[in-house]
Amino acid sequence: MAAPHRWSGCLLAVAAWHGRCEVMRLLLAAGAEVNYFNRLNVLHHALMLAVANGQEDAARILVENGAD
Repeated sequence: MAAPHRWSGCLLAVAAWHGRCEVMRLLLAAGAEVNYFNRLNVLHHALMLAVANGQEDAARILVENGAD
C-alpha cells in the first residue's frame, strides 16, 4: 500500500467536523494519521473538531482508532 498523502490527516479532521463517518473510515483504512494537527492551528485536531461540533459517532471512531 502506498504511503498516505500528507494532507490525509487534514481531510480526516474535516470529515470529523462534518460527521462523515464513512469518509473517516476510508481515510483511516488508507493510513490517515488519527492524531494529525496543523501546527499553525492546533484546533484542526480531528478529535477536538468532532467533539466541538457534537459529532459523537465521529469522535467514537477516532478514539477507537487511537486518537488522544
